[in-house]
Amino acid sequence: MKTSRNIITILLLTLFNVASYAQERQLTEEQKEKLKVHLQKSFEKLDLSEEQKPEFKAITKKYALQVKTLRNSNESKSAKYNELKSIISAKNKEMKALLSADQYIVYEATQKERRKKLEYLVKLDLSEEQKPKFEEITKKYGLQMKTLKTSGKSKFAKYNELKSIIGSKNKEMKALLSAEQFKIYKETQREIQKKIKEKRRNRN
Repeated sequence: MKTSRNIITILLLTLFNVASYAQERQLTEEQKEKLKVHLQKSFEKLDLSEEQKPEFKAITKKYALQVKTLRNSNESKSAKYNELKSIISAKNKEMKALLSADQYIVYEATQKERRKKLEYLVKLDLSEEQKPKFEEITKKYGLQMKTLKTSGKSKFAKYNELKSIIGSKNKEMKALLSAEQFKIYKETQREIQKKIKEKRRNRN
């Protein structure tokens, strides 16, 4: 029963991540900026043409609203699960018609990557008190890593500074998370590092 509940939660979150941004007139300035960044990243990753961009945004908002409505409904979890599958299928069908074959491959890969991230958050099962702090720590060290990556420092200097950043981040996460949560966090970080190393080997 718990596994089924987690699957439903993950599927709802998969599309709900933009659902809260769907009605732009009701957004705060921060939410508008987040929506803008989300769409811009999608435009760049998929290499959308100027003609494709408005339709992509319209499809994203349309199905985000449907998921928002579903999430707030009083239907059973089983009914929500079935309806959500229908929403995802309809959205993917429209995206497939809009995108080129190569773009749709990237779109599917992006959706898969997003689901994995959401599965990770479901596994962590953060409390309402932990969530803002977790986001704050993730954002802070993410910015530090981005700045380091684009700096003109030598590879050796970057490597040492990266170890320091990761060490500081892990220390803050350990203080925030329970022992079980930190174990899940560390396992995920190891998987990420493994994939990064594999990508580097494939490029060489």
